[in-house]
Amino acid sequence: VTLSIDGAAPWATSYAVERSTDGGSQWDSAGTAESFPWVDSDAPAGTVRYRVAAIRGSLQSAWTESNSVTTITPPLAPSLSGLPGVAATGSTLTVSWVPNHPDGSAQTSAEVEVTVGSGEPQTYTVEGAATSYQLPAAATESAGTVKVRVRTHGLDPDWGAWSGYSTVAVAVPPSAHFTSPAEDGASIDALPLLAEWEASDATGIAAQTLQLLGGDGSVLLARQLDGAARSYQIDDSVYALDNLASYTLRLTVLGGSSLSATAERDFSTDWAEPAVPEAWVEVDPEDLSCVVTVFDGEGTGDEPDAVSFSVTRVLADGSRWLVADGLSSGEQCIDPLPPLNVGFTYRVTAYAETGVTSVLEVPAAVEAAKAAFNFGAAAGTCELARLEPSWSQSSSRAATLYHFADGGEAGGLPVAYDGADVDSTHSQKFTLESMEQLRRLQALAMEHAVIWFRDPYGGRYLCACSWSFDSGIPWRVATASCDMTDTVFEEAW
Repeated sequence: VTLSIDGAAPWATSYAVERSTDGGSQWDSAGTAESFPWVDSDAPAGTVRYRVAAIRGSLQSAWTESNSVTTITPPLAPSLSGLPGVAATGSTLTVSWVPNHPDGSAQTSAEVEVTVGSGEPQTYTVEGAATSYQLPAAATESAGTVKVRVRTHGLDPDWGAWSGYSTVAVAVPPSAHFTSPAEDGASIDALPLLAEWEASDATGIAAQTLQLLGGDGSVLLARQLDGAARSYQIDDSVYALDNLASYTLRLTVLGGSSLSATAERDFSTDWAEPAVPEAWVEVDPEDLSCVVTVFDGEGTGDEPDAVSFSVTRVLADGSRWLVADGLSSGEQCIDPLPPLNVGFTYRVTAYAETGVTSVLEVPAAVEAAKAAFNFGAAAGTCELARLEPSWSQSSSRAATLYHFADGGEAGGLPVAYDGADVDSTHSQKFTLESMEQLRRLQALAMEHAVIWFRDPYGGRYLCACSWSFDSGIPWRVATASCDMTDTVFEEAW
Protein backbone atom coordinates (compact mmCIF):
# COMPACT_ATOMS: atom_id res chain seq x y z
CA VAL A 1 0.00 0.00 0.00
CA THR A 2 1.43 3.36 -1.07
CA LEU A 3 0.50 6.29 1.14
CA SER A 4 0.71 9.96 0.00
CA ILE A 5 -0.09 13.20 1.86
CA ASP A 6 -1.13 16.72 0.92
CA GLY A 7 -0.07 19.90 2.74
CA ALA A 8 3.21 18.58 4.12
CA ALA A 9 4.36 20.77 7.00
CA PRO A 10 7.73 22.44 6.12
CA TRP A 11 8.77 22.35 9.79
CA ALA A 12 8.17 18.54 10.19
CA THR A 13 11.24 16.33 10.46
CA SER A 14 9.29 13.02 10.23
CA TYR A 15 5.80 11.58 10.22
CA ALA A 16 4.23 8.92 12.45
CA VAL A 17 2.12 6.41 10.52
CA GLU A 18 -0.52 4.15 12.12
CA ARG A 19 -2.99 1.74 10.54
CA SER A 20 -6.32 0.17 11.48
CA THR A 21 -8.02 -2.99 10.19
CA ASP A 22 -11.31 -2.53 12.07
CA GLY A 23 -12.54 0.76 10.63
CA GLY A 24 -10.63 3.03 12.98
CA SER A 25 -11.54 1.53 16.37
CA GLN A 26 -8.05 0.21 17.07
CA TRP A 27 -4.82 1.75 15.71
CA ASP A 28 -1.36 0.15 15.58
CA SER A 29 1.96 1.68 14.60
CA ALA A 30 2.91 1.02 10.98
CA GLY A 31 6.25 2.87 11.03
CA THR A 32 7.84 6.30 10.64
CA ALA A 33 8.02 8.09 7.28
CA GLU A 34 10.75 10.58 6.39
CA SER A 35 9.13 11.52 3.12
CA PHE A 36 6.17 10.63 0.88
CA PRO A 37 5.02 8.63 -1.04
CA TRP A 38 5.59 6.03 1.72
CA VAL A 39 5.19 2.29 1.05
CA ASP A 40 3.76 -0.17 3.58
CA SER A 41 5.32 -3.36 2.22
CA ASP A 42 3.77 -5.52 4.96
CA ALA A 43 0.14 -4.38 4.83
CA PRO A 44 -2.27 -6.90 6.38
CA ALA A 45 -4.97 -8.58 4.34
CA GLY A 46 -8.38 -6.97 4.32
CA THR A 47 -9.63 -3.41 4.55
CA VAL A 48 -6.95 -1.04 5.87
CA ARG A 49 -7.07 2.61 6.89
CA TYR A 50 -4.08 4.84 7.78
CA ARG A 51 -3.50 8.01 9.75
CA VAL A 52 -0.51 10.35 9.78
CA ALA A 53 0.81 12.94 12.28
CA ALA A 54 3.66 15.41 11.65
CA ILE A 55 6.55 15.31 14.18
CA ARG A 56 9.29 17.74 15.11
CA GLY A 57 11.29 16.87 18.19
CA SER A 58 8.82 16.28 21.01
CA LEU A 59 6.03 18.06 19.17
CA GLN A 60 3.31 16.19 17.23
CA SER A 61 0.44 17.47 15.14
CA ALA A 62 -3.09 16.09 15.19
CA TRP A 63 -3.81 12.93 13.22
CA THR A 64 -5.15 12.98 9.69
CA GLU A 65 -6.89 9.80 8.43
CA SER A 66 -6.70 8.36 4.95
CA ASN A 67 -9.36 6.68 2.87
CA SER A 68 -9.81 2.91 3.24
CA VAL A 69 -8.19 0.43 0.86
CA THR A 70 -8.76 -3.31 0.53
CA THR A 71 -5.70 -5.47 0.01
CA ILE A 72 -6.13 -8.60 -2.08
CA THR A 73 -4.77 -11.89 -0.77
CA PRO A 74 -5.36 -15.59 -1.41
CA PRO A 75 -7.97 -17.21 0.93
CA LEU A 76 -6.93 -19.06 4.04
CA ALA A 77 -7.98 -22.69 4.59
CA PRO A 78 -11.75 -23.10 5.03
CA SER A 79 -13.28 -24.98 7.98
CA LEU A 80 -15.19 -28.18 7.14
CA SER A 81 -18.36 -29.64 8.61
CA GLY A 82 -21.17 -32.05 7.80
CA LEU A 83 -19.17 -35.27 7.49
CA PRO A 84 -19.71 -37.97 10.13
CA GLY A 85 -16.89 -39.96 11.65
CA VAL A 86 -18.55 -43.18 10.49
CA ALA A 87 -20.99 -43.69 7.62
CA ALA A 88 -22.90 -46.70 6.34
CA THR A 89 -22.17 -48.20 2.93
CA GLY A 90 -24.55 -46.80 0.34
CA SER A 91 -25.23 -43.65 2.32
CA THR A 92 -24.99 -40.11 0.96
CA LEU A 93 -22.21 -37.81 2.19
CA THR A 94 -22.28 -34.05 1.91
CA VAL A 95 -19.37 -31.84 2.90
CA SER A 96 -19.91 -28.21 3.89
CA TRP A 97 -17.37 -25.48 4.49
CA VAL A 98 -17.02 -21.91 5.69
CA PRO A 99 -14.72 -19.80 3.45
CA ASN A 100 -11.96 -17.84 5.15
CA HIS A 101 -11.19 -14.83 2.95
CA PRO A 102 -9.28 -12.21 4.97
CA ASP A 103 -9.57 -9.67 2.15
CA GLY A 104 -13.36 -9.81 2.47
CA SER A 105 -13.88 -10.96 -1.11
CA ALA A 106 -16.64 -13.44 -1.92
CA GLN A 107 -15.97 -17.03 -2.91
CA THR A 108 -15.93 -17.34 -6.69
CA SER A 109 -15.35 -21.11 -6.79
CA ALA A 110 -14.13 -24.04 -4.69
CA GLU A 111 -12.36 -27.35 -5.20
CA VAL A 112 -13.28 -30.51 -3.31
CA GLU A 113 -10.66 -33.27 -3.25
CA VAL A 114 -11.97 -36.78 -2.47
CA THR A 115 -9.70 -39.77 -1.82
CA VAL A 116 -11.39 -43.18 -1.51
CA GLY A 117 -9.26 -45.77 0.26
CA SER A 118 -5.80 -46.01 -1.31
CA GLY A 119 -7.00 -44.66 -4.67
CA GLU A 120 -5.88 -41.50 -6.42
CA PRO A 121 -7.39 -38.20 -5.22
CA GLN A 122 -10.23 -36.91 -7.40
CA THR A 123 -10.91 -33.17 -7.54
CA TYR A 124 -14.36 -31.68 -8.18
CA THR A 125 -14.97 -28.00 -8.90
CA VAL A 126 -17.84 -26.07 -7.35
CA GLU A 127 -18.61 -22.88 -9.28
CA GLY A 128 -19.88 -19.74 -7.59
CA ALA A 129 -20.61 -19.13 -3.93
CA ALA A 130 -22.01 -22.60 -3.03
CA THR A 131 -20.48 -23.90 0.21
CA SER A 132 -21.51 -27.56 0.14
CA TYR A 133 -20.98 -30.52 -2.14
CA GLN A 134 -22.53 -33.99 -2.26
CA LEU A 135 -19.82 -36.60 -2.70
CA PRO A 136 -20.24 -39.10 -5.55
CA ALA A 137 -21.94 -42.40 -4.76
CA ALA A 138 -18.67 -44.26 -5.36
CA ALA A 139 -17.34 -42.80 -2.10
CA THR A 140 -19.54 -45.14 0.00
CA GLU A 141 -19.91 -48.14 -2.31
CA SER A 142 -17.79 -50.35 -0.08
CA ALA A 143 -16.26 -50.38 3.40
CA GLY A 144 -13.08 -48.35 3.80
CA THR A 145 -12.10 -44.74 4.36
CA VAL A 146 -12.87 -41.51 2.56
CA LYS A 147 -10.70 -38.40 2.92
CA VAL A 148 -12.02 -34.99 1.93
CA ARG A 149 -10.40 -31.56 1.82
CA VAL A 150 -11.49 -28.22 0.31
CA ARG A 151 -9.93 -25.00 -0.90
CA THR A 152 -11.58 -21.83 -2.16
CA HIS A 153 -10.95 -19.03 -4.66
CA GLY A 154 -11.67 -15.33 -4.15
CA LEU A 155 -10.66 -12.09 -5.80
CA ASP A 156 -6.95 -12.91 -5.67
CA PRO A 157 -5.78 -14.80 -8.79
CA ASP A 158 -4.32 -17.64 -6.66
CA TRP A 159 -6.21 -20.49 -4.99
CA GLY A 160 -6.37 -20.44 -1.22
CA ALA A 161 -4.85 -22.98 1.15
CA TRP A 162 -6.26 -26.49 1.42
CA SER A 163 -8.18 -27.35 4.54
CA GLY A 164 -7.08 -30.25 6.68
CA TYR A 165 -8.47 -33.67 5.75
CA SER A 166 -11.83 -34.75 7.13
CA THR A 167 -11.83 -38.56 7.26
CA VAL A 168 -14.92 -40.78 7.19
CA ALA A 169 -14.84 -44.49 7.99
CA VAL A 170 -17.32 -46.30 5.75
CA ALA A 171 -18.63 -49.53 7.28
CA VAL A 172 -21.34 -52.10 6.64
CA PRO A 173 -24.13 -51.40 9.17
CA PRO A 174 -25.40 -54.16 11.47
CA SER A 175 -28.28 -56.37 10.37
CA ALA A 176 -31.15 -57.37 12.62
CA HIS A 177 -34.58 -58.99 12.25
CA PHE A 178 -37.09 -60.71 14.51
CA THR A 179 -37.72 -64.43 14.20
CA SER A 180 -40.38 -64.57 16.95
CA PRO A 181 -43.03 -63.29 16.60
CA ALA A 182 -42.42 -64.60 13.12
CA GLU A 183 -44.31 -61.94 11.15
CA ASP A 184 -45.93 -58.55 11.53
CA GLY A 185 -49.47 -58.74 12.85
CA ALA A 186 -48.91 -62.07 14.62
CA SER A 187 -51.55 -62.89 17.24
CA ILE A 188 -50.19 -64.00 20.62
CA ASP A 189 -52.45 -66.49 22.42
CA ALA A 190 -50.12 -67.65 25.21
CA LEU A 191 -47.69 -66.15 27.70
CA PRO A 192 -44.92 -65.45 28.45
CA LEU A 193 -43.95 -63.77 25.20
CA LEU A 194 -40.52 -64.87 24.01
CA ALA A 195 -39.00 -62.30 21.66
CA GLU A 196 -36.24 -63.82 19.49
CA TRP A 197 -34.10 -62.26 16.80
CA GLU A 198 -31.00 -62.60 14.66
CA ALA A 199 -28.34 -59.91 14.50
CA SER A 200 -24.85 -59.63 13.06
CA ASP A 201 -22.12 -57.09 12.45
CA ALA A 202 -18.66 -57.48 10.95
CA THR A 203 -17.17 -55.29 13.67
CA GLY A 204 -19.00 -57.06 16.50
CA ILE A 205 -22.19 -56.08 18.33
CA ALA A 206 -21.42 -53.70 21.17
CA ALA A 207 -24.88 -53.34 22.69
CA GLN A 208 -28.58 -53.91 22.06
CA THR A 209 -31.74 -52.16 23.24
CA LEU A 210 -35.13 -53.88 23.23
CA GLN A 211 -38.26 -51.77 23.63
CA LEU A 212 -41.94 -52.66 23.94
CA LEU A 213 -44.20 -49.97 22.50
CA GLY A 214 -47.92 -49.53 23.05
CA GLY A 215 -50.44 -49.01 20.30
CA ASP A 216 -49.99 -45.24 20.66
CA GLY A 217 -46.21 -45.52 20.25
CA SER A 218 -45.40 -44.91 23.93
CA VAL A 219 -42.47 -46.86 25.39
CA LEU A 220 -43.83 -49.36 27.93
CA LEU A 221 -40.62 -51.31 28.55
CA ALA A 222 -36.94 -50.76 27.69
CA ARG A 223 -34.07 -53.13 28.39
CA GLN A 224 -30.36 -52.74 27.70
CA LEU A 225 -28.94 -56.11 26.57
CA ASP A 226 -25.40 -57.28 25.88
CA GLY A 227 -24.21 -58.02 22.37
CA ALA A 228 -24.65 -61.80 22.72
CA ALA A 229 -28.36 -61.73 23.61
CA ARG A 230 -30.72 -63.15 20.99
CA SER A 231 -33.92 -63.50 23.03
CA TYR A 232 -35.82 -61.87 25.86
CA GLN A 233 -38.85 -63.13 27.78
CA ILE A 234 -41.64 -60.71 28.65
CA ASP A 235 -43.77 -61.91 31.56
CA ASP A 236 -45.60 -60.32 34.47
CA SER A 237 -42.33 -59.74 36.32
CA VAL A 238 -41.19 -57.20 33.68
CA TYR A 239 -44.48 -56.06 32.08
CA ALA A 240 -48.03 -57.43 32.16
CA LEU A 241 -49.37 -57.53 28.61
CA ASP A 242 -53.06 -56.70 28.20
CA ASN A 243 -55.40 -58.95 26.28
CA LEU A 244 -56.86 -57.76 22.97
CA ALA A 245 -54.19 -55.07 22.63
CA SER A 246 -51.66 -54.06 19.97
CA TYR A 247 -47.93 -53.75 20.61
CA THR A 248 -44.63 -53.25 18.78
CA LEU A 249 -41.24 -54.74 19.58
CA ARG A 250 -38.32 -52.50 18.59
CA LEU A 251 -34.72 -53.75 18.61
CA THR A 252 -31.78 -51.38 18.16
CA VAL A 253 -28.40 -53.01 17.52
CA LEU A 254 -25.20 -50.98 17.96
CA GLY A 255 -22.18 -52.32 16.06
CA GLY A 256 -18.55 -51.93 16.97
CA SER A 257 -18.32 -49.40 14.12
CA SER A 258 -20.81 -47.20 16.07
CA LEU A 259 -23.39 -47.72 13.32
CA SER A 260 -26.78 -49.02 14.38
CA ALA A 261 -29.71 -50.88 12.88
CA THR A 262 -33.32 -51.06 14.03
CA ALA A 263 -35.83 -53.87 13.56
CA GLU A 264 -39.51 -53.74 14.49
CA ARG A 265 -42.25 -56.36 14.84
CA ASP A 266 -45.94 -55.55 15.33
CA PHE A 267 -48.13 -58.04 17.17
CA SER A 268 -51.43 -58.25 19.02
CA THR A 269 -52.75 -60.30 21.92
CA ASP A 270 -55.84 -62.50 21.85
CA TRP A 271 -56.14 -65.26 24.41
CA ALA A 272 -58.77 -67.06 26.47
CA GLU A 273 -58.43 -65.85 30.04
CA PRO A 274 -59.08 -67.93 33.14
CA ALA A 275 -62.03 -66.88 35.27
CA VAL A 276 -61.36 -63.83 37.43
CA PRO A 277 -60.12 -65.18 40.78
CA GLU A 278 -61.72 -64.58 44.14
CA ALA A 279 -59.91 -63.56 47.32
CA TRP A 280 -60.47 -62.79 50.98
CA VAL A 281 -58.33 -60.38 52.98
CA GLU A 282 -58.26 -60.65 56.75
CA VAL A 283 -56.33 -58.54 59.28
CA ASP A 284 -54.63 -60.36 62.15
CA PRO A 285 -55.17 -58.10 65.19
CA GLU A 286 -52.20 -59.65 67.03
CA ASP A 287 -49.53 -58.40 64.60
CA LEU A 288 -51.49 -56.18 62.16
CA SER A 289 -50.52 -58.41 59.24
CA CYS A 290 -52.84 -59.25 56.34
CA VAL A 291 -53.79 -62.81 55.42
CA VAL A 292 -54.91 -63.20 51.79
CA THR A 293 -56.74 -66.37 50.71
CA VAL A 294 -57.18 -67.04 46.97
CA PHE A 295 -59.84 -69.14 45.20
CA ASP A 296 -60.79 -70.18 41.69
CA GLY A 297 -63.20 -67.76 40.08
CA GLU A 298 -66.64 -68.68 38.82
CA GLY A 299 -66.75 -68.51 35.06
CA THR A 300 -68.92 -69.80 32.26
CA GLY A 301 -67.04 -73.07 32.01
CA ASP A 302 -65.39 -72.19 28.70
CA GLU A 303 -62.36 -70.53 30.32
CA PRO A 304 -59.04 -72.33 30.77
CA ASP A 305 -58.36 -73.56 34.28
CA ALA A 306 -56.19 -71.50 36.62
CA VAL A 307 -53.10 -73.51 37.58
CA SER A 308 -51.66 -71.01 40.05
CA PHE A 309 -52.19 -67.64 41.69
CA SER A 310 -50.00 -64.74 42.81
CA VAL A 311 -50.66 -61.92 45.26
CA THR A 312 -49.02 -58.48 44.95
CA ARG A 313 -49.43 -55.56 47.33
CA VAL A 314 -49.89 -52.22 45.52
CA LEU A 315 -49.48 -49.06 47.61
CA ALA A 316 -51.08 -45.70 46.88
CA ASP A 317 -47.84 -44.43 45.31
CA GLY A 318 -47.88 -47.32 42.80
CA SER A 319 -45.03 -49.30 44.38
CA ARG A 320 -45.52 -53.07 44.27
CA TRP A 321 -44.30 -56.01 46.31
CA LEU A 322 -44.90 -59.66 45.45
CA VAL A 323 -46.33 -61.25 48.58
CA ALA A 324 -46.44 -64.78 47.13
CA ASP A 325 -46.77 -66.71 43.89
CA GLY A 326 -47.36 -70.32 42.95
CA LEU A 327 -50.43 -70.48 45.19
CA SER A 328 -53.21 -73.01 44.64
CA SER A 329 -56.92 -72.37 45.11
CA GLY A 330 -57.71 -72.21 48.82
CA GLU A 331 -54.15 -71.39 49.92
CA GLN A 332 -53.17 -68.37 51.98
CA CYS A 333 -50.25 -65.97 52.10
CA ILE A 334 -49.26 -63.47 54.78
CA ASP A 335 -48.18 -59.87 54.24
CA PRO A 336 -46.34 -58.95 57.47
CA LEU A 337 -45.83 -55.23 56.73
CA PRO A 338 -48.97 -53.60 55.33
CA PRO A 339 -49.24 -49.87 56.09
CA LEU A 340 -51.58 -48.80 58.88
CA ASN A 341 -54.68 -46.63 58.49
CA VAL A 342 -54.21 -45.92 54.76
CA GLY A 343 -55.83 -47.62 51.80
CA PHE A 344 -53.96 -49.95 49.47
CA THR A 345 -54.71 -52.85 47.12
CA TYR A 346 -53.91 -56.51 46.70
CA ARG A 347 -53.61 -57.56 43.06
CA VAL A 348 -54.53 -61.23 42.75
CA THR A 349 -53.51 -62.82 39.44
CA ALA A 350 -54.74 -66.17 38.13
CA TYR A 351 -52.43 -67.98 35.64
CA ALA A 352 -53.62 -70.49 33.05
CA GLU A 353 -51.47 -73.28 31.66
CA THR A 354 -50.79 -71.08 28.62
CA GLY A 355 -49.42 -68.36 30.87
CA VAL A 356 -52.30 -65.97 30.23
CA THR A 357 -53.81 -64.26 33.23
CA SER A 358 -56.84 -62.64 34.75
CA VAL A 359 -56.63 -60.14 37.59
CA LEU A 360 -58.68 -59.18 40.63
CA GLU A 361 -58.01 -55.94 42.51
CA VAL A 362 -58.95 -56.20 46.20
CA PRO A 363 -59.03 -52.93 48.22
CA ALA A 364 -57.61 -53.31 51.73
CA ALA A 365 -56.91 -51.26 54.84
CA VAL A 366 -55.51 -52.05 58.28
CA GLU A 367 -57.22 -49.95 60.92
CA ALA A 368 -55.10 -49.62 64.04
CA ALA A 369 -54.87 -47.42 67.12
CA LYS A 370 -51.32 -48.56 67.80
CA ALA A 371 -47.94 -48.57 66.09
CA ALA A 372 -46.16 -51.79 65.16
CA PHE A 373 -42.52 -52.84 65.69
CA ASN A 374 -41.57 -55.88 63.55
CA PHE A 375 -38.46 -57.96 64.25
CA GLY A 376 -36.54 -60.62 62.30
CA ALA A 377 -35.61 -61.05 58.64
CA ALA A 378 -39.17 -62.15 57.82
CA ALA A 379 -40.71 -59.48 60.10
CA GLY A 380 -42.45 -62.40 61.78
CA THR A 381 -42.33 -61.09 65.35
CA CYS A 382 -44.43 -58.03 66.14
CA GLU A 383 -44.95 -55.87 69.20
CA LEU A 384 -47.78 -53.32 69.27
CA ALA A 385 -47.54 -50.07 71.19
CA ARG A 386 -49.79 -47.11 71.90
CA LEU A 387 -47.44 -44.18 71.36
CA GLU A 388 -47.24 -41.22 73.71
CA PRO A 389 -48.76 -37.96 72.43
CA SER A 390 -45.30 -36.43 72.13
CA TRP A 391 -42.69 -37.79 69.76
CA SER A 392 -39.80 -36.34 67.81
CA GLN A 393 -38.31 -36.64 64.36
CA SER A 394 -35.32 -34.89 62.82
CA SER A 395 -33.70 -34.90 59.40
CA SER A 396 -30.39 -33.52 58.20
CA ARG A 397 -28.64 -33.54 54.86
CA ALA A 398 -24.89 -33.23 54.55
CA ALA A 399 -23.46 -29.98 53.19
CA THR A 400 -19.88 -28.88 52.64
CA LEU A 401 -19.07 -25.27 53.52
CA TYR A 402 -16.27 -23.23 51.92
CA HIS A 403 -14.99 -19.76 52.77
CA PHE A 404 -13.71 -17.95 49.68
CA ALA A 405 -11.31 -15.02 49.54
CA ASP A 406 -13.91 -12.65 48.09
CA GLY A 407 -12.71 -9.53 49.83
CA GLY A 408 -15.69 -9.51 52.15
CA GLU A 409 -18.25 -9.15 49.34
CA ALA A 410 -20.32 -12.01 50.80
CA GLY A 411 -20.07 -10.66 54.32
CA GLY A 412 -17.64 -13.38 55.32
CA LEU A 413 -20.31 -16.10 55.07
CA PRO A 414 -19.42 -19.52 53.60
CA VAL A 415 -20.77 -21.01 50.37
CA ALA A 416 -22.67 -24.31 50.86
CA TYR A 417 -22.60 -27.27 48.45
CA ASP A 418 -25.33 -29.88 48.92
CA GLY A 419 -24.10 -33.39 49.70
CA ALA A 420 -25.64 -36.82 49.10
CA ASP A 421 -25.71 -38.08 52.71
CA VAL A 422 -29.01 -37.85 54.58
CA ASP A 423 -29.76 -38.74 58.21
CA SER A 424 -33.34 -39.08 59.46
CA THR A 425 -34.06 -40.07 63.07
CA HIS A 426 -37.18 -40.81 65.12
CA SER A 427 -37.68 -41.03 68.83
CA GLN A 428 -40.80 -42.90 70.00
CA LYS A 429 -41.92 -43.43 73.58
CA PHE A 430 -44.75 -45.63 74.84
CA THR A 431 -46.09 -47.27 77.96
CA LEU A 432 -45.71 -51.02 78.24
CA GLU A 433 -48.88 -53.03 78.82
CA SER A 434 -47.41 -55.72 81.03
CA MET A 435 -44.27 -57.11 82.59
CA GLU A 436 -44.37 -59.83 79.91
CA GLN A 437 -44.15 -57.23 77.15
CA LEU A 438 -41.23 -55.59 78.94
CA ARG A 439 -39.36 -58.89 79.04
CA ARG A 440 -40.14 -59.63 75.38
CA LEU A 441 -38.97 -56.22 74.21
CA GLN A 442 -35.80 -56.41 76.28
CA ALA A 443 -34.95 -59.75 74.68
CA LEU A 444 -35.77 -58.52 71.18
CA ALA A 445 -33.71 -55.36 71.70
CA MET A 446 -30.71 -57.48 72.60
CA GLU A 447 -31.15 -59.66 69.51
CA HIS A 448 -32.06 -57.23 66.71
CA ALA A 449 -30.22 -54.07 65.73
CA VAL A 450 -32.51 -53.33 62.76
CA ILE A 451 -36.32 -53.38 62.88
CA TRP A 452 -39.37 -52.30 60.90
CA PHE A 453 -41.51 -49.54 62.37
CA ARG A 454 -45.07 -48.86 61.15
CA ASP A 455 -46.59 -45.71 62.55
CA PRO A 456 -50.38 -45.14 62.75
CA TYR A 457 -50.26 -42.71 59.81
CA GLY A 458 -49.23 -45.09 57.03
CA GLY A 459 -45.45 -44.61 57.39
CA ARG A 460 -43.20 -47.65 57.11
CA TYR A 461 -39.51 -47.48 58.06
CA LEU A 462 -36.56 -49.85 58.26
CA CYS A 463 -34.47 -48.52 61.13
CA ALA A 464 -31.31 -49.08 63.10
CA CYS A 465 -32.50 -48.65 66.66
CA SER A 466 -31.53 -48.40 70.30
CA TRP A 467 -33.88 -49.05 73.22
CA SER A 468 -34.18 -47.79 76.77
CA PHE A 469 -36.63 -48.92 79.46
CA ASP A 470 -37.77 -47.06 82.60
CA SER A 471 -39.75 -48.36 85.58
CA GLY A 472 -40.53 -47.32 89.14
CA ILE A 473 -39.84 -49.52 92.21
CA PRO A 474 -42.01 -51.26 93.19
CA TRP A 475 -42.87 -51.80 89.54
CA ARG A 476 -46.14 -50.25 88.59
CA VAL A 477 -45.72 -48.67 85.15
CA ALA A 478 -42.86 -49.24 82.72
CA THR A 479 -42.08 -47.16 79.63
CA ALA A 480 -39.96 -47.90 76.59
CA SER A 481 -38.15 -45.46 74.33
CA CYS A 482 -36.88 -46.35 70.88
CA ASP A 483 -34.42 -44.10 69.04
CA MET A 484 -34.43 -45.00 65.35
CA THR A 485 -32.25 -44.00 62.41
CA ASP A 486 -33.85 -44.58 59.00
CA THR A 487 -32.07 -46.84 56.51
CA VAL A 488 -32.91 -47.69 52.89
CA PHE A 489 -36.27 -49.43 53.04
CA GLU A 490 -36.53 -53.10 52.12
CA GLU A 491 -39.44 -55.46 52.40
CA ALA A 492 -39.31 -58.53 54.64
CA TRP A 493 -37.67 -61.66 53.26
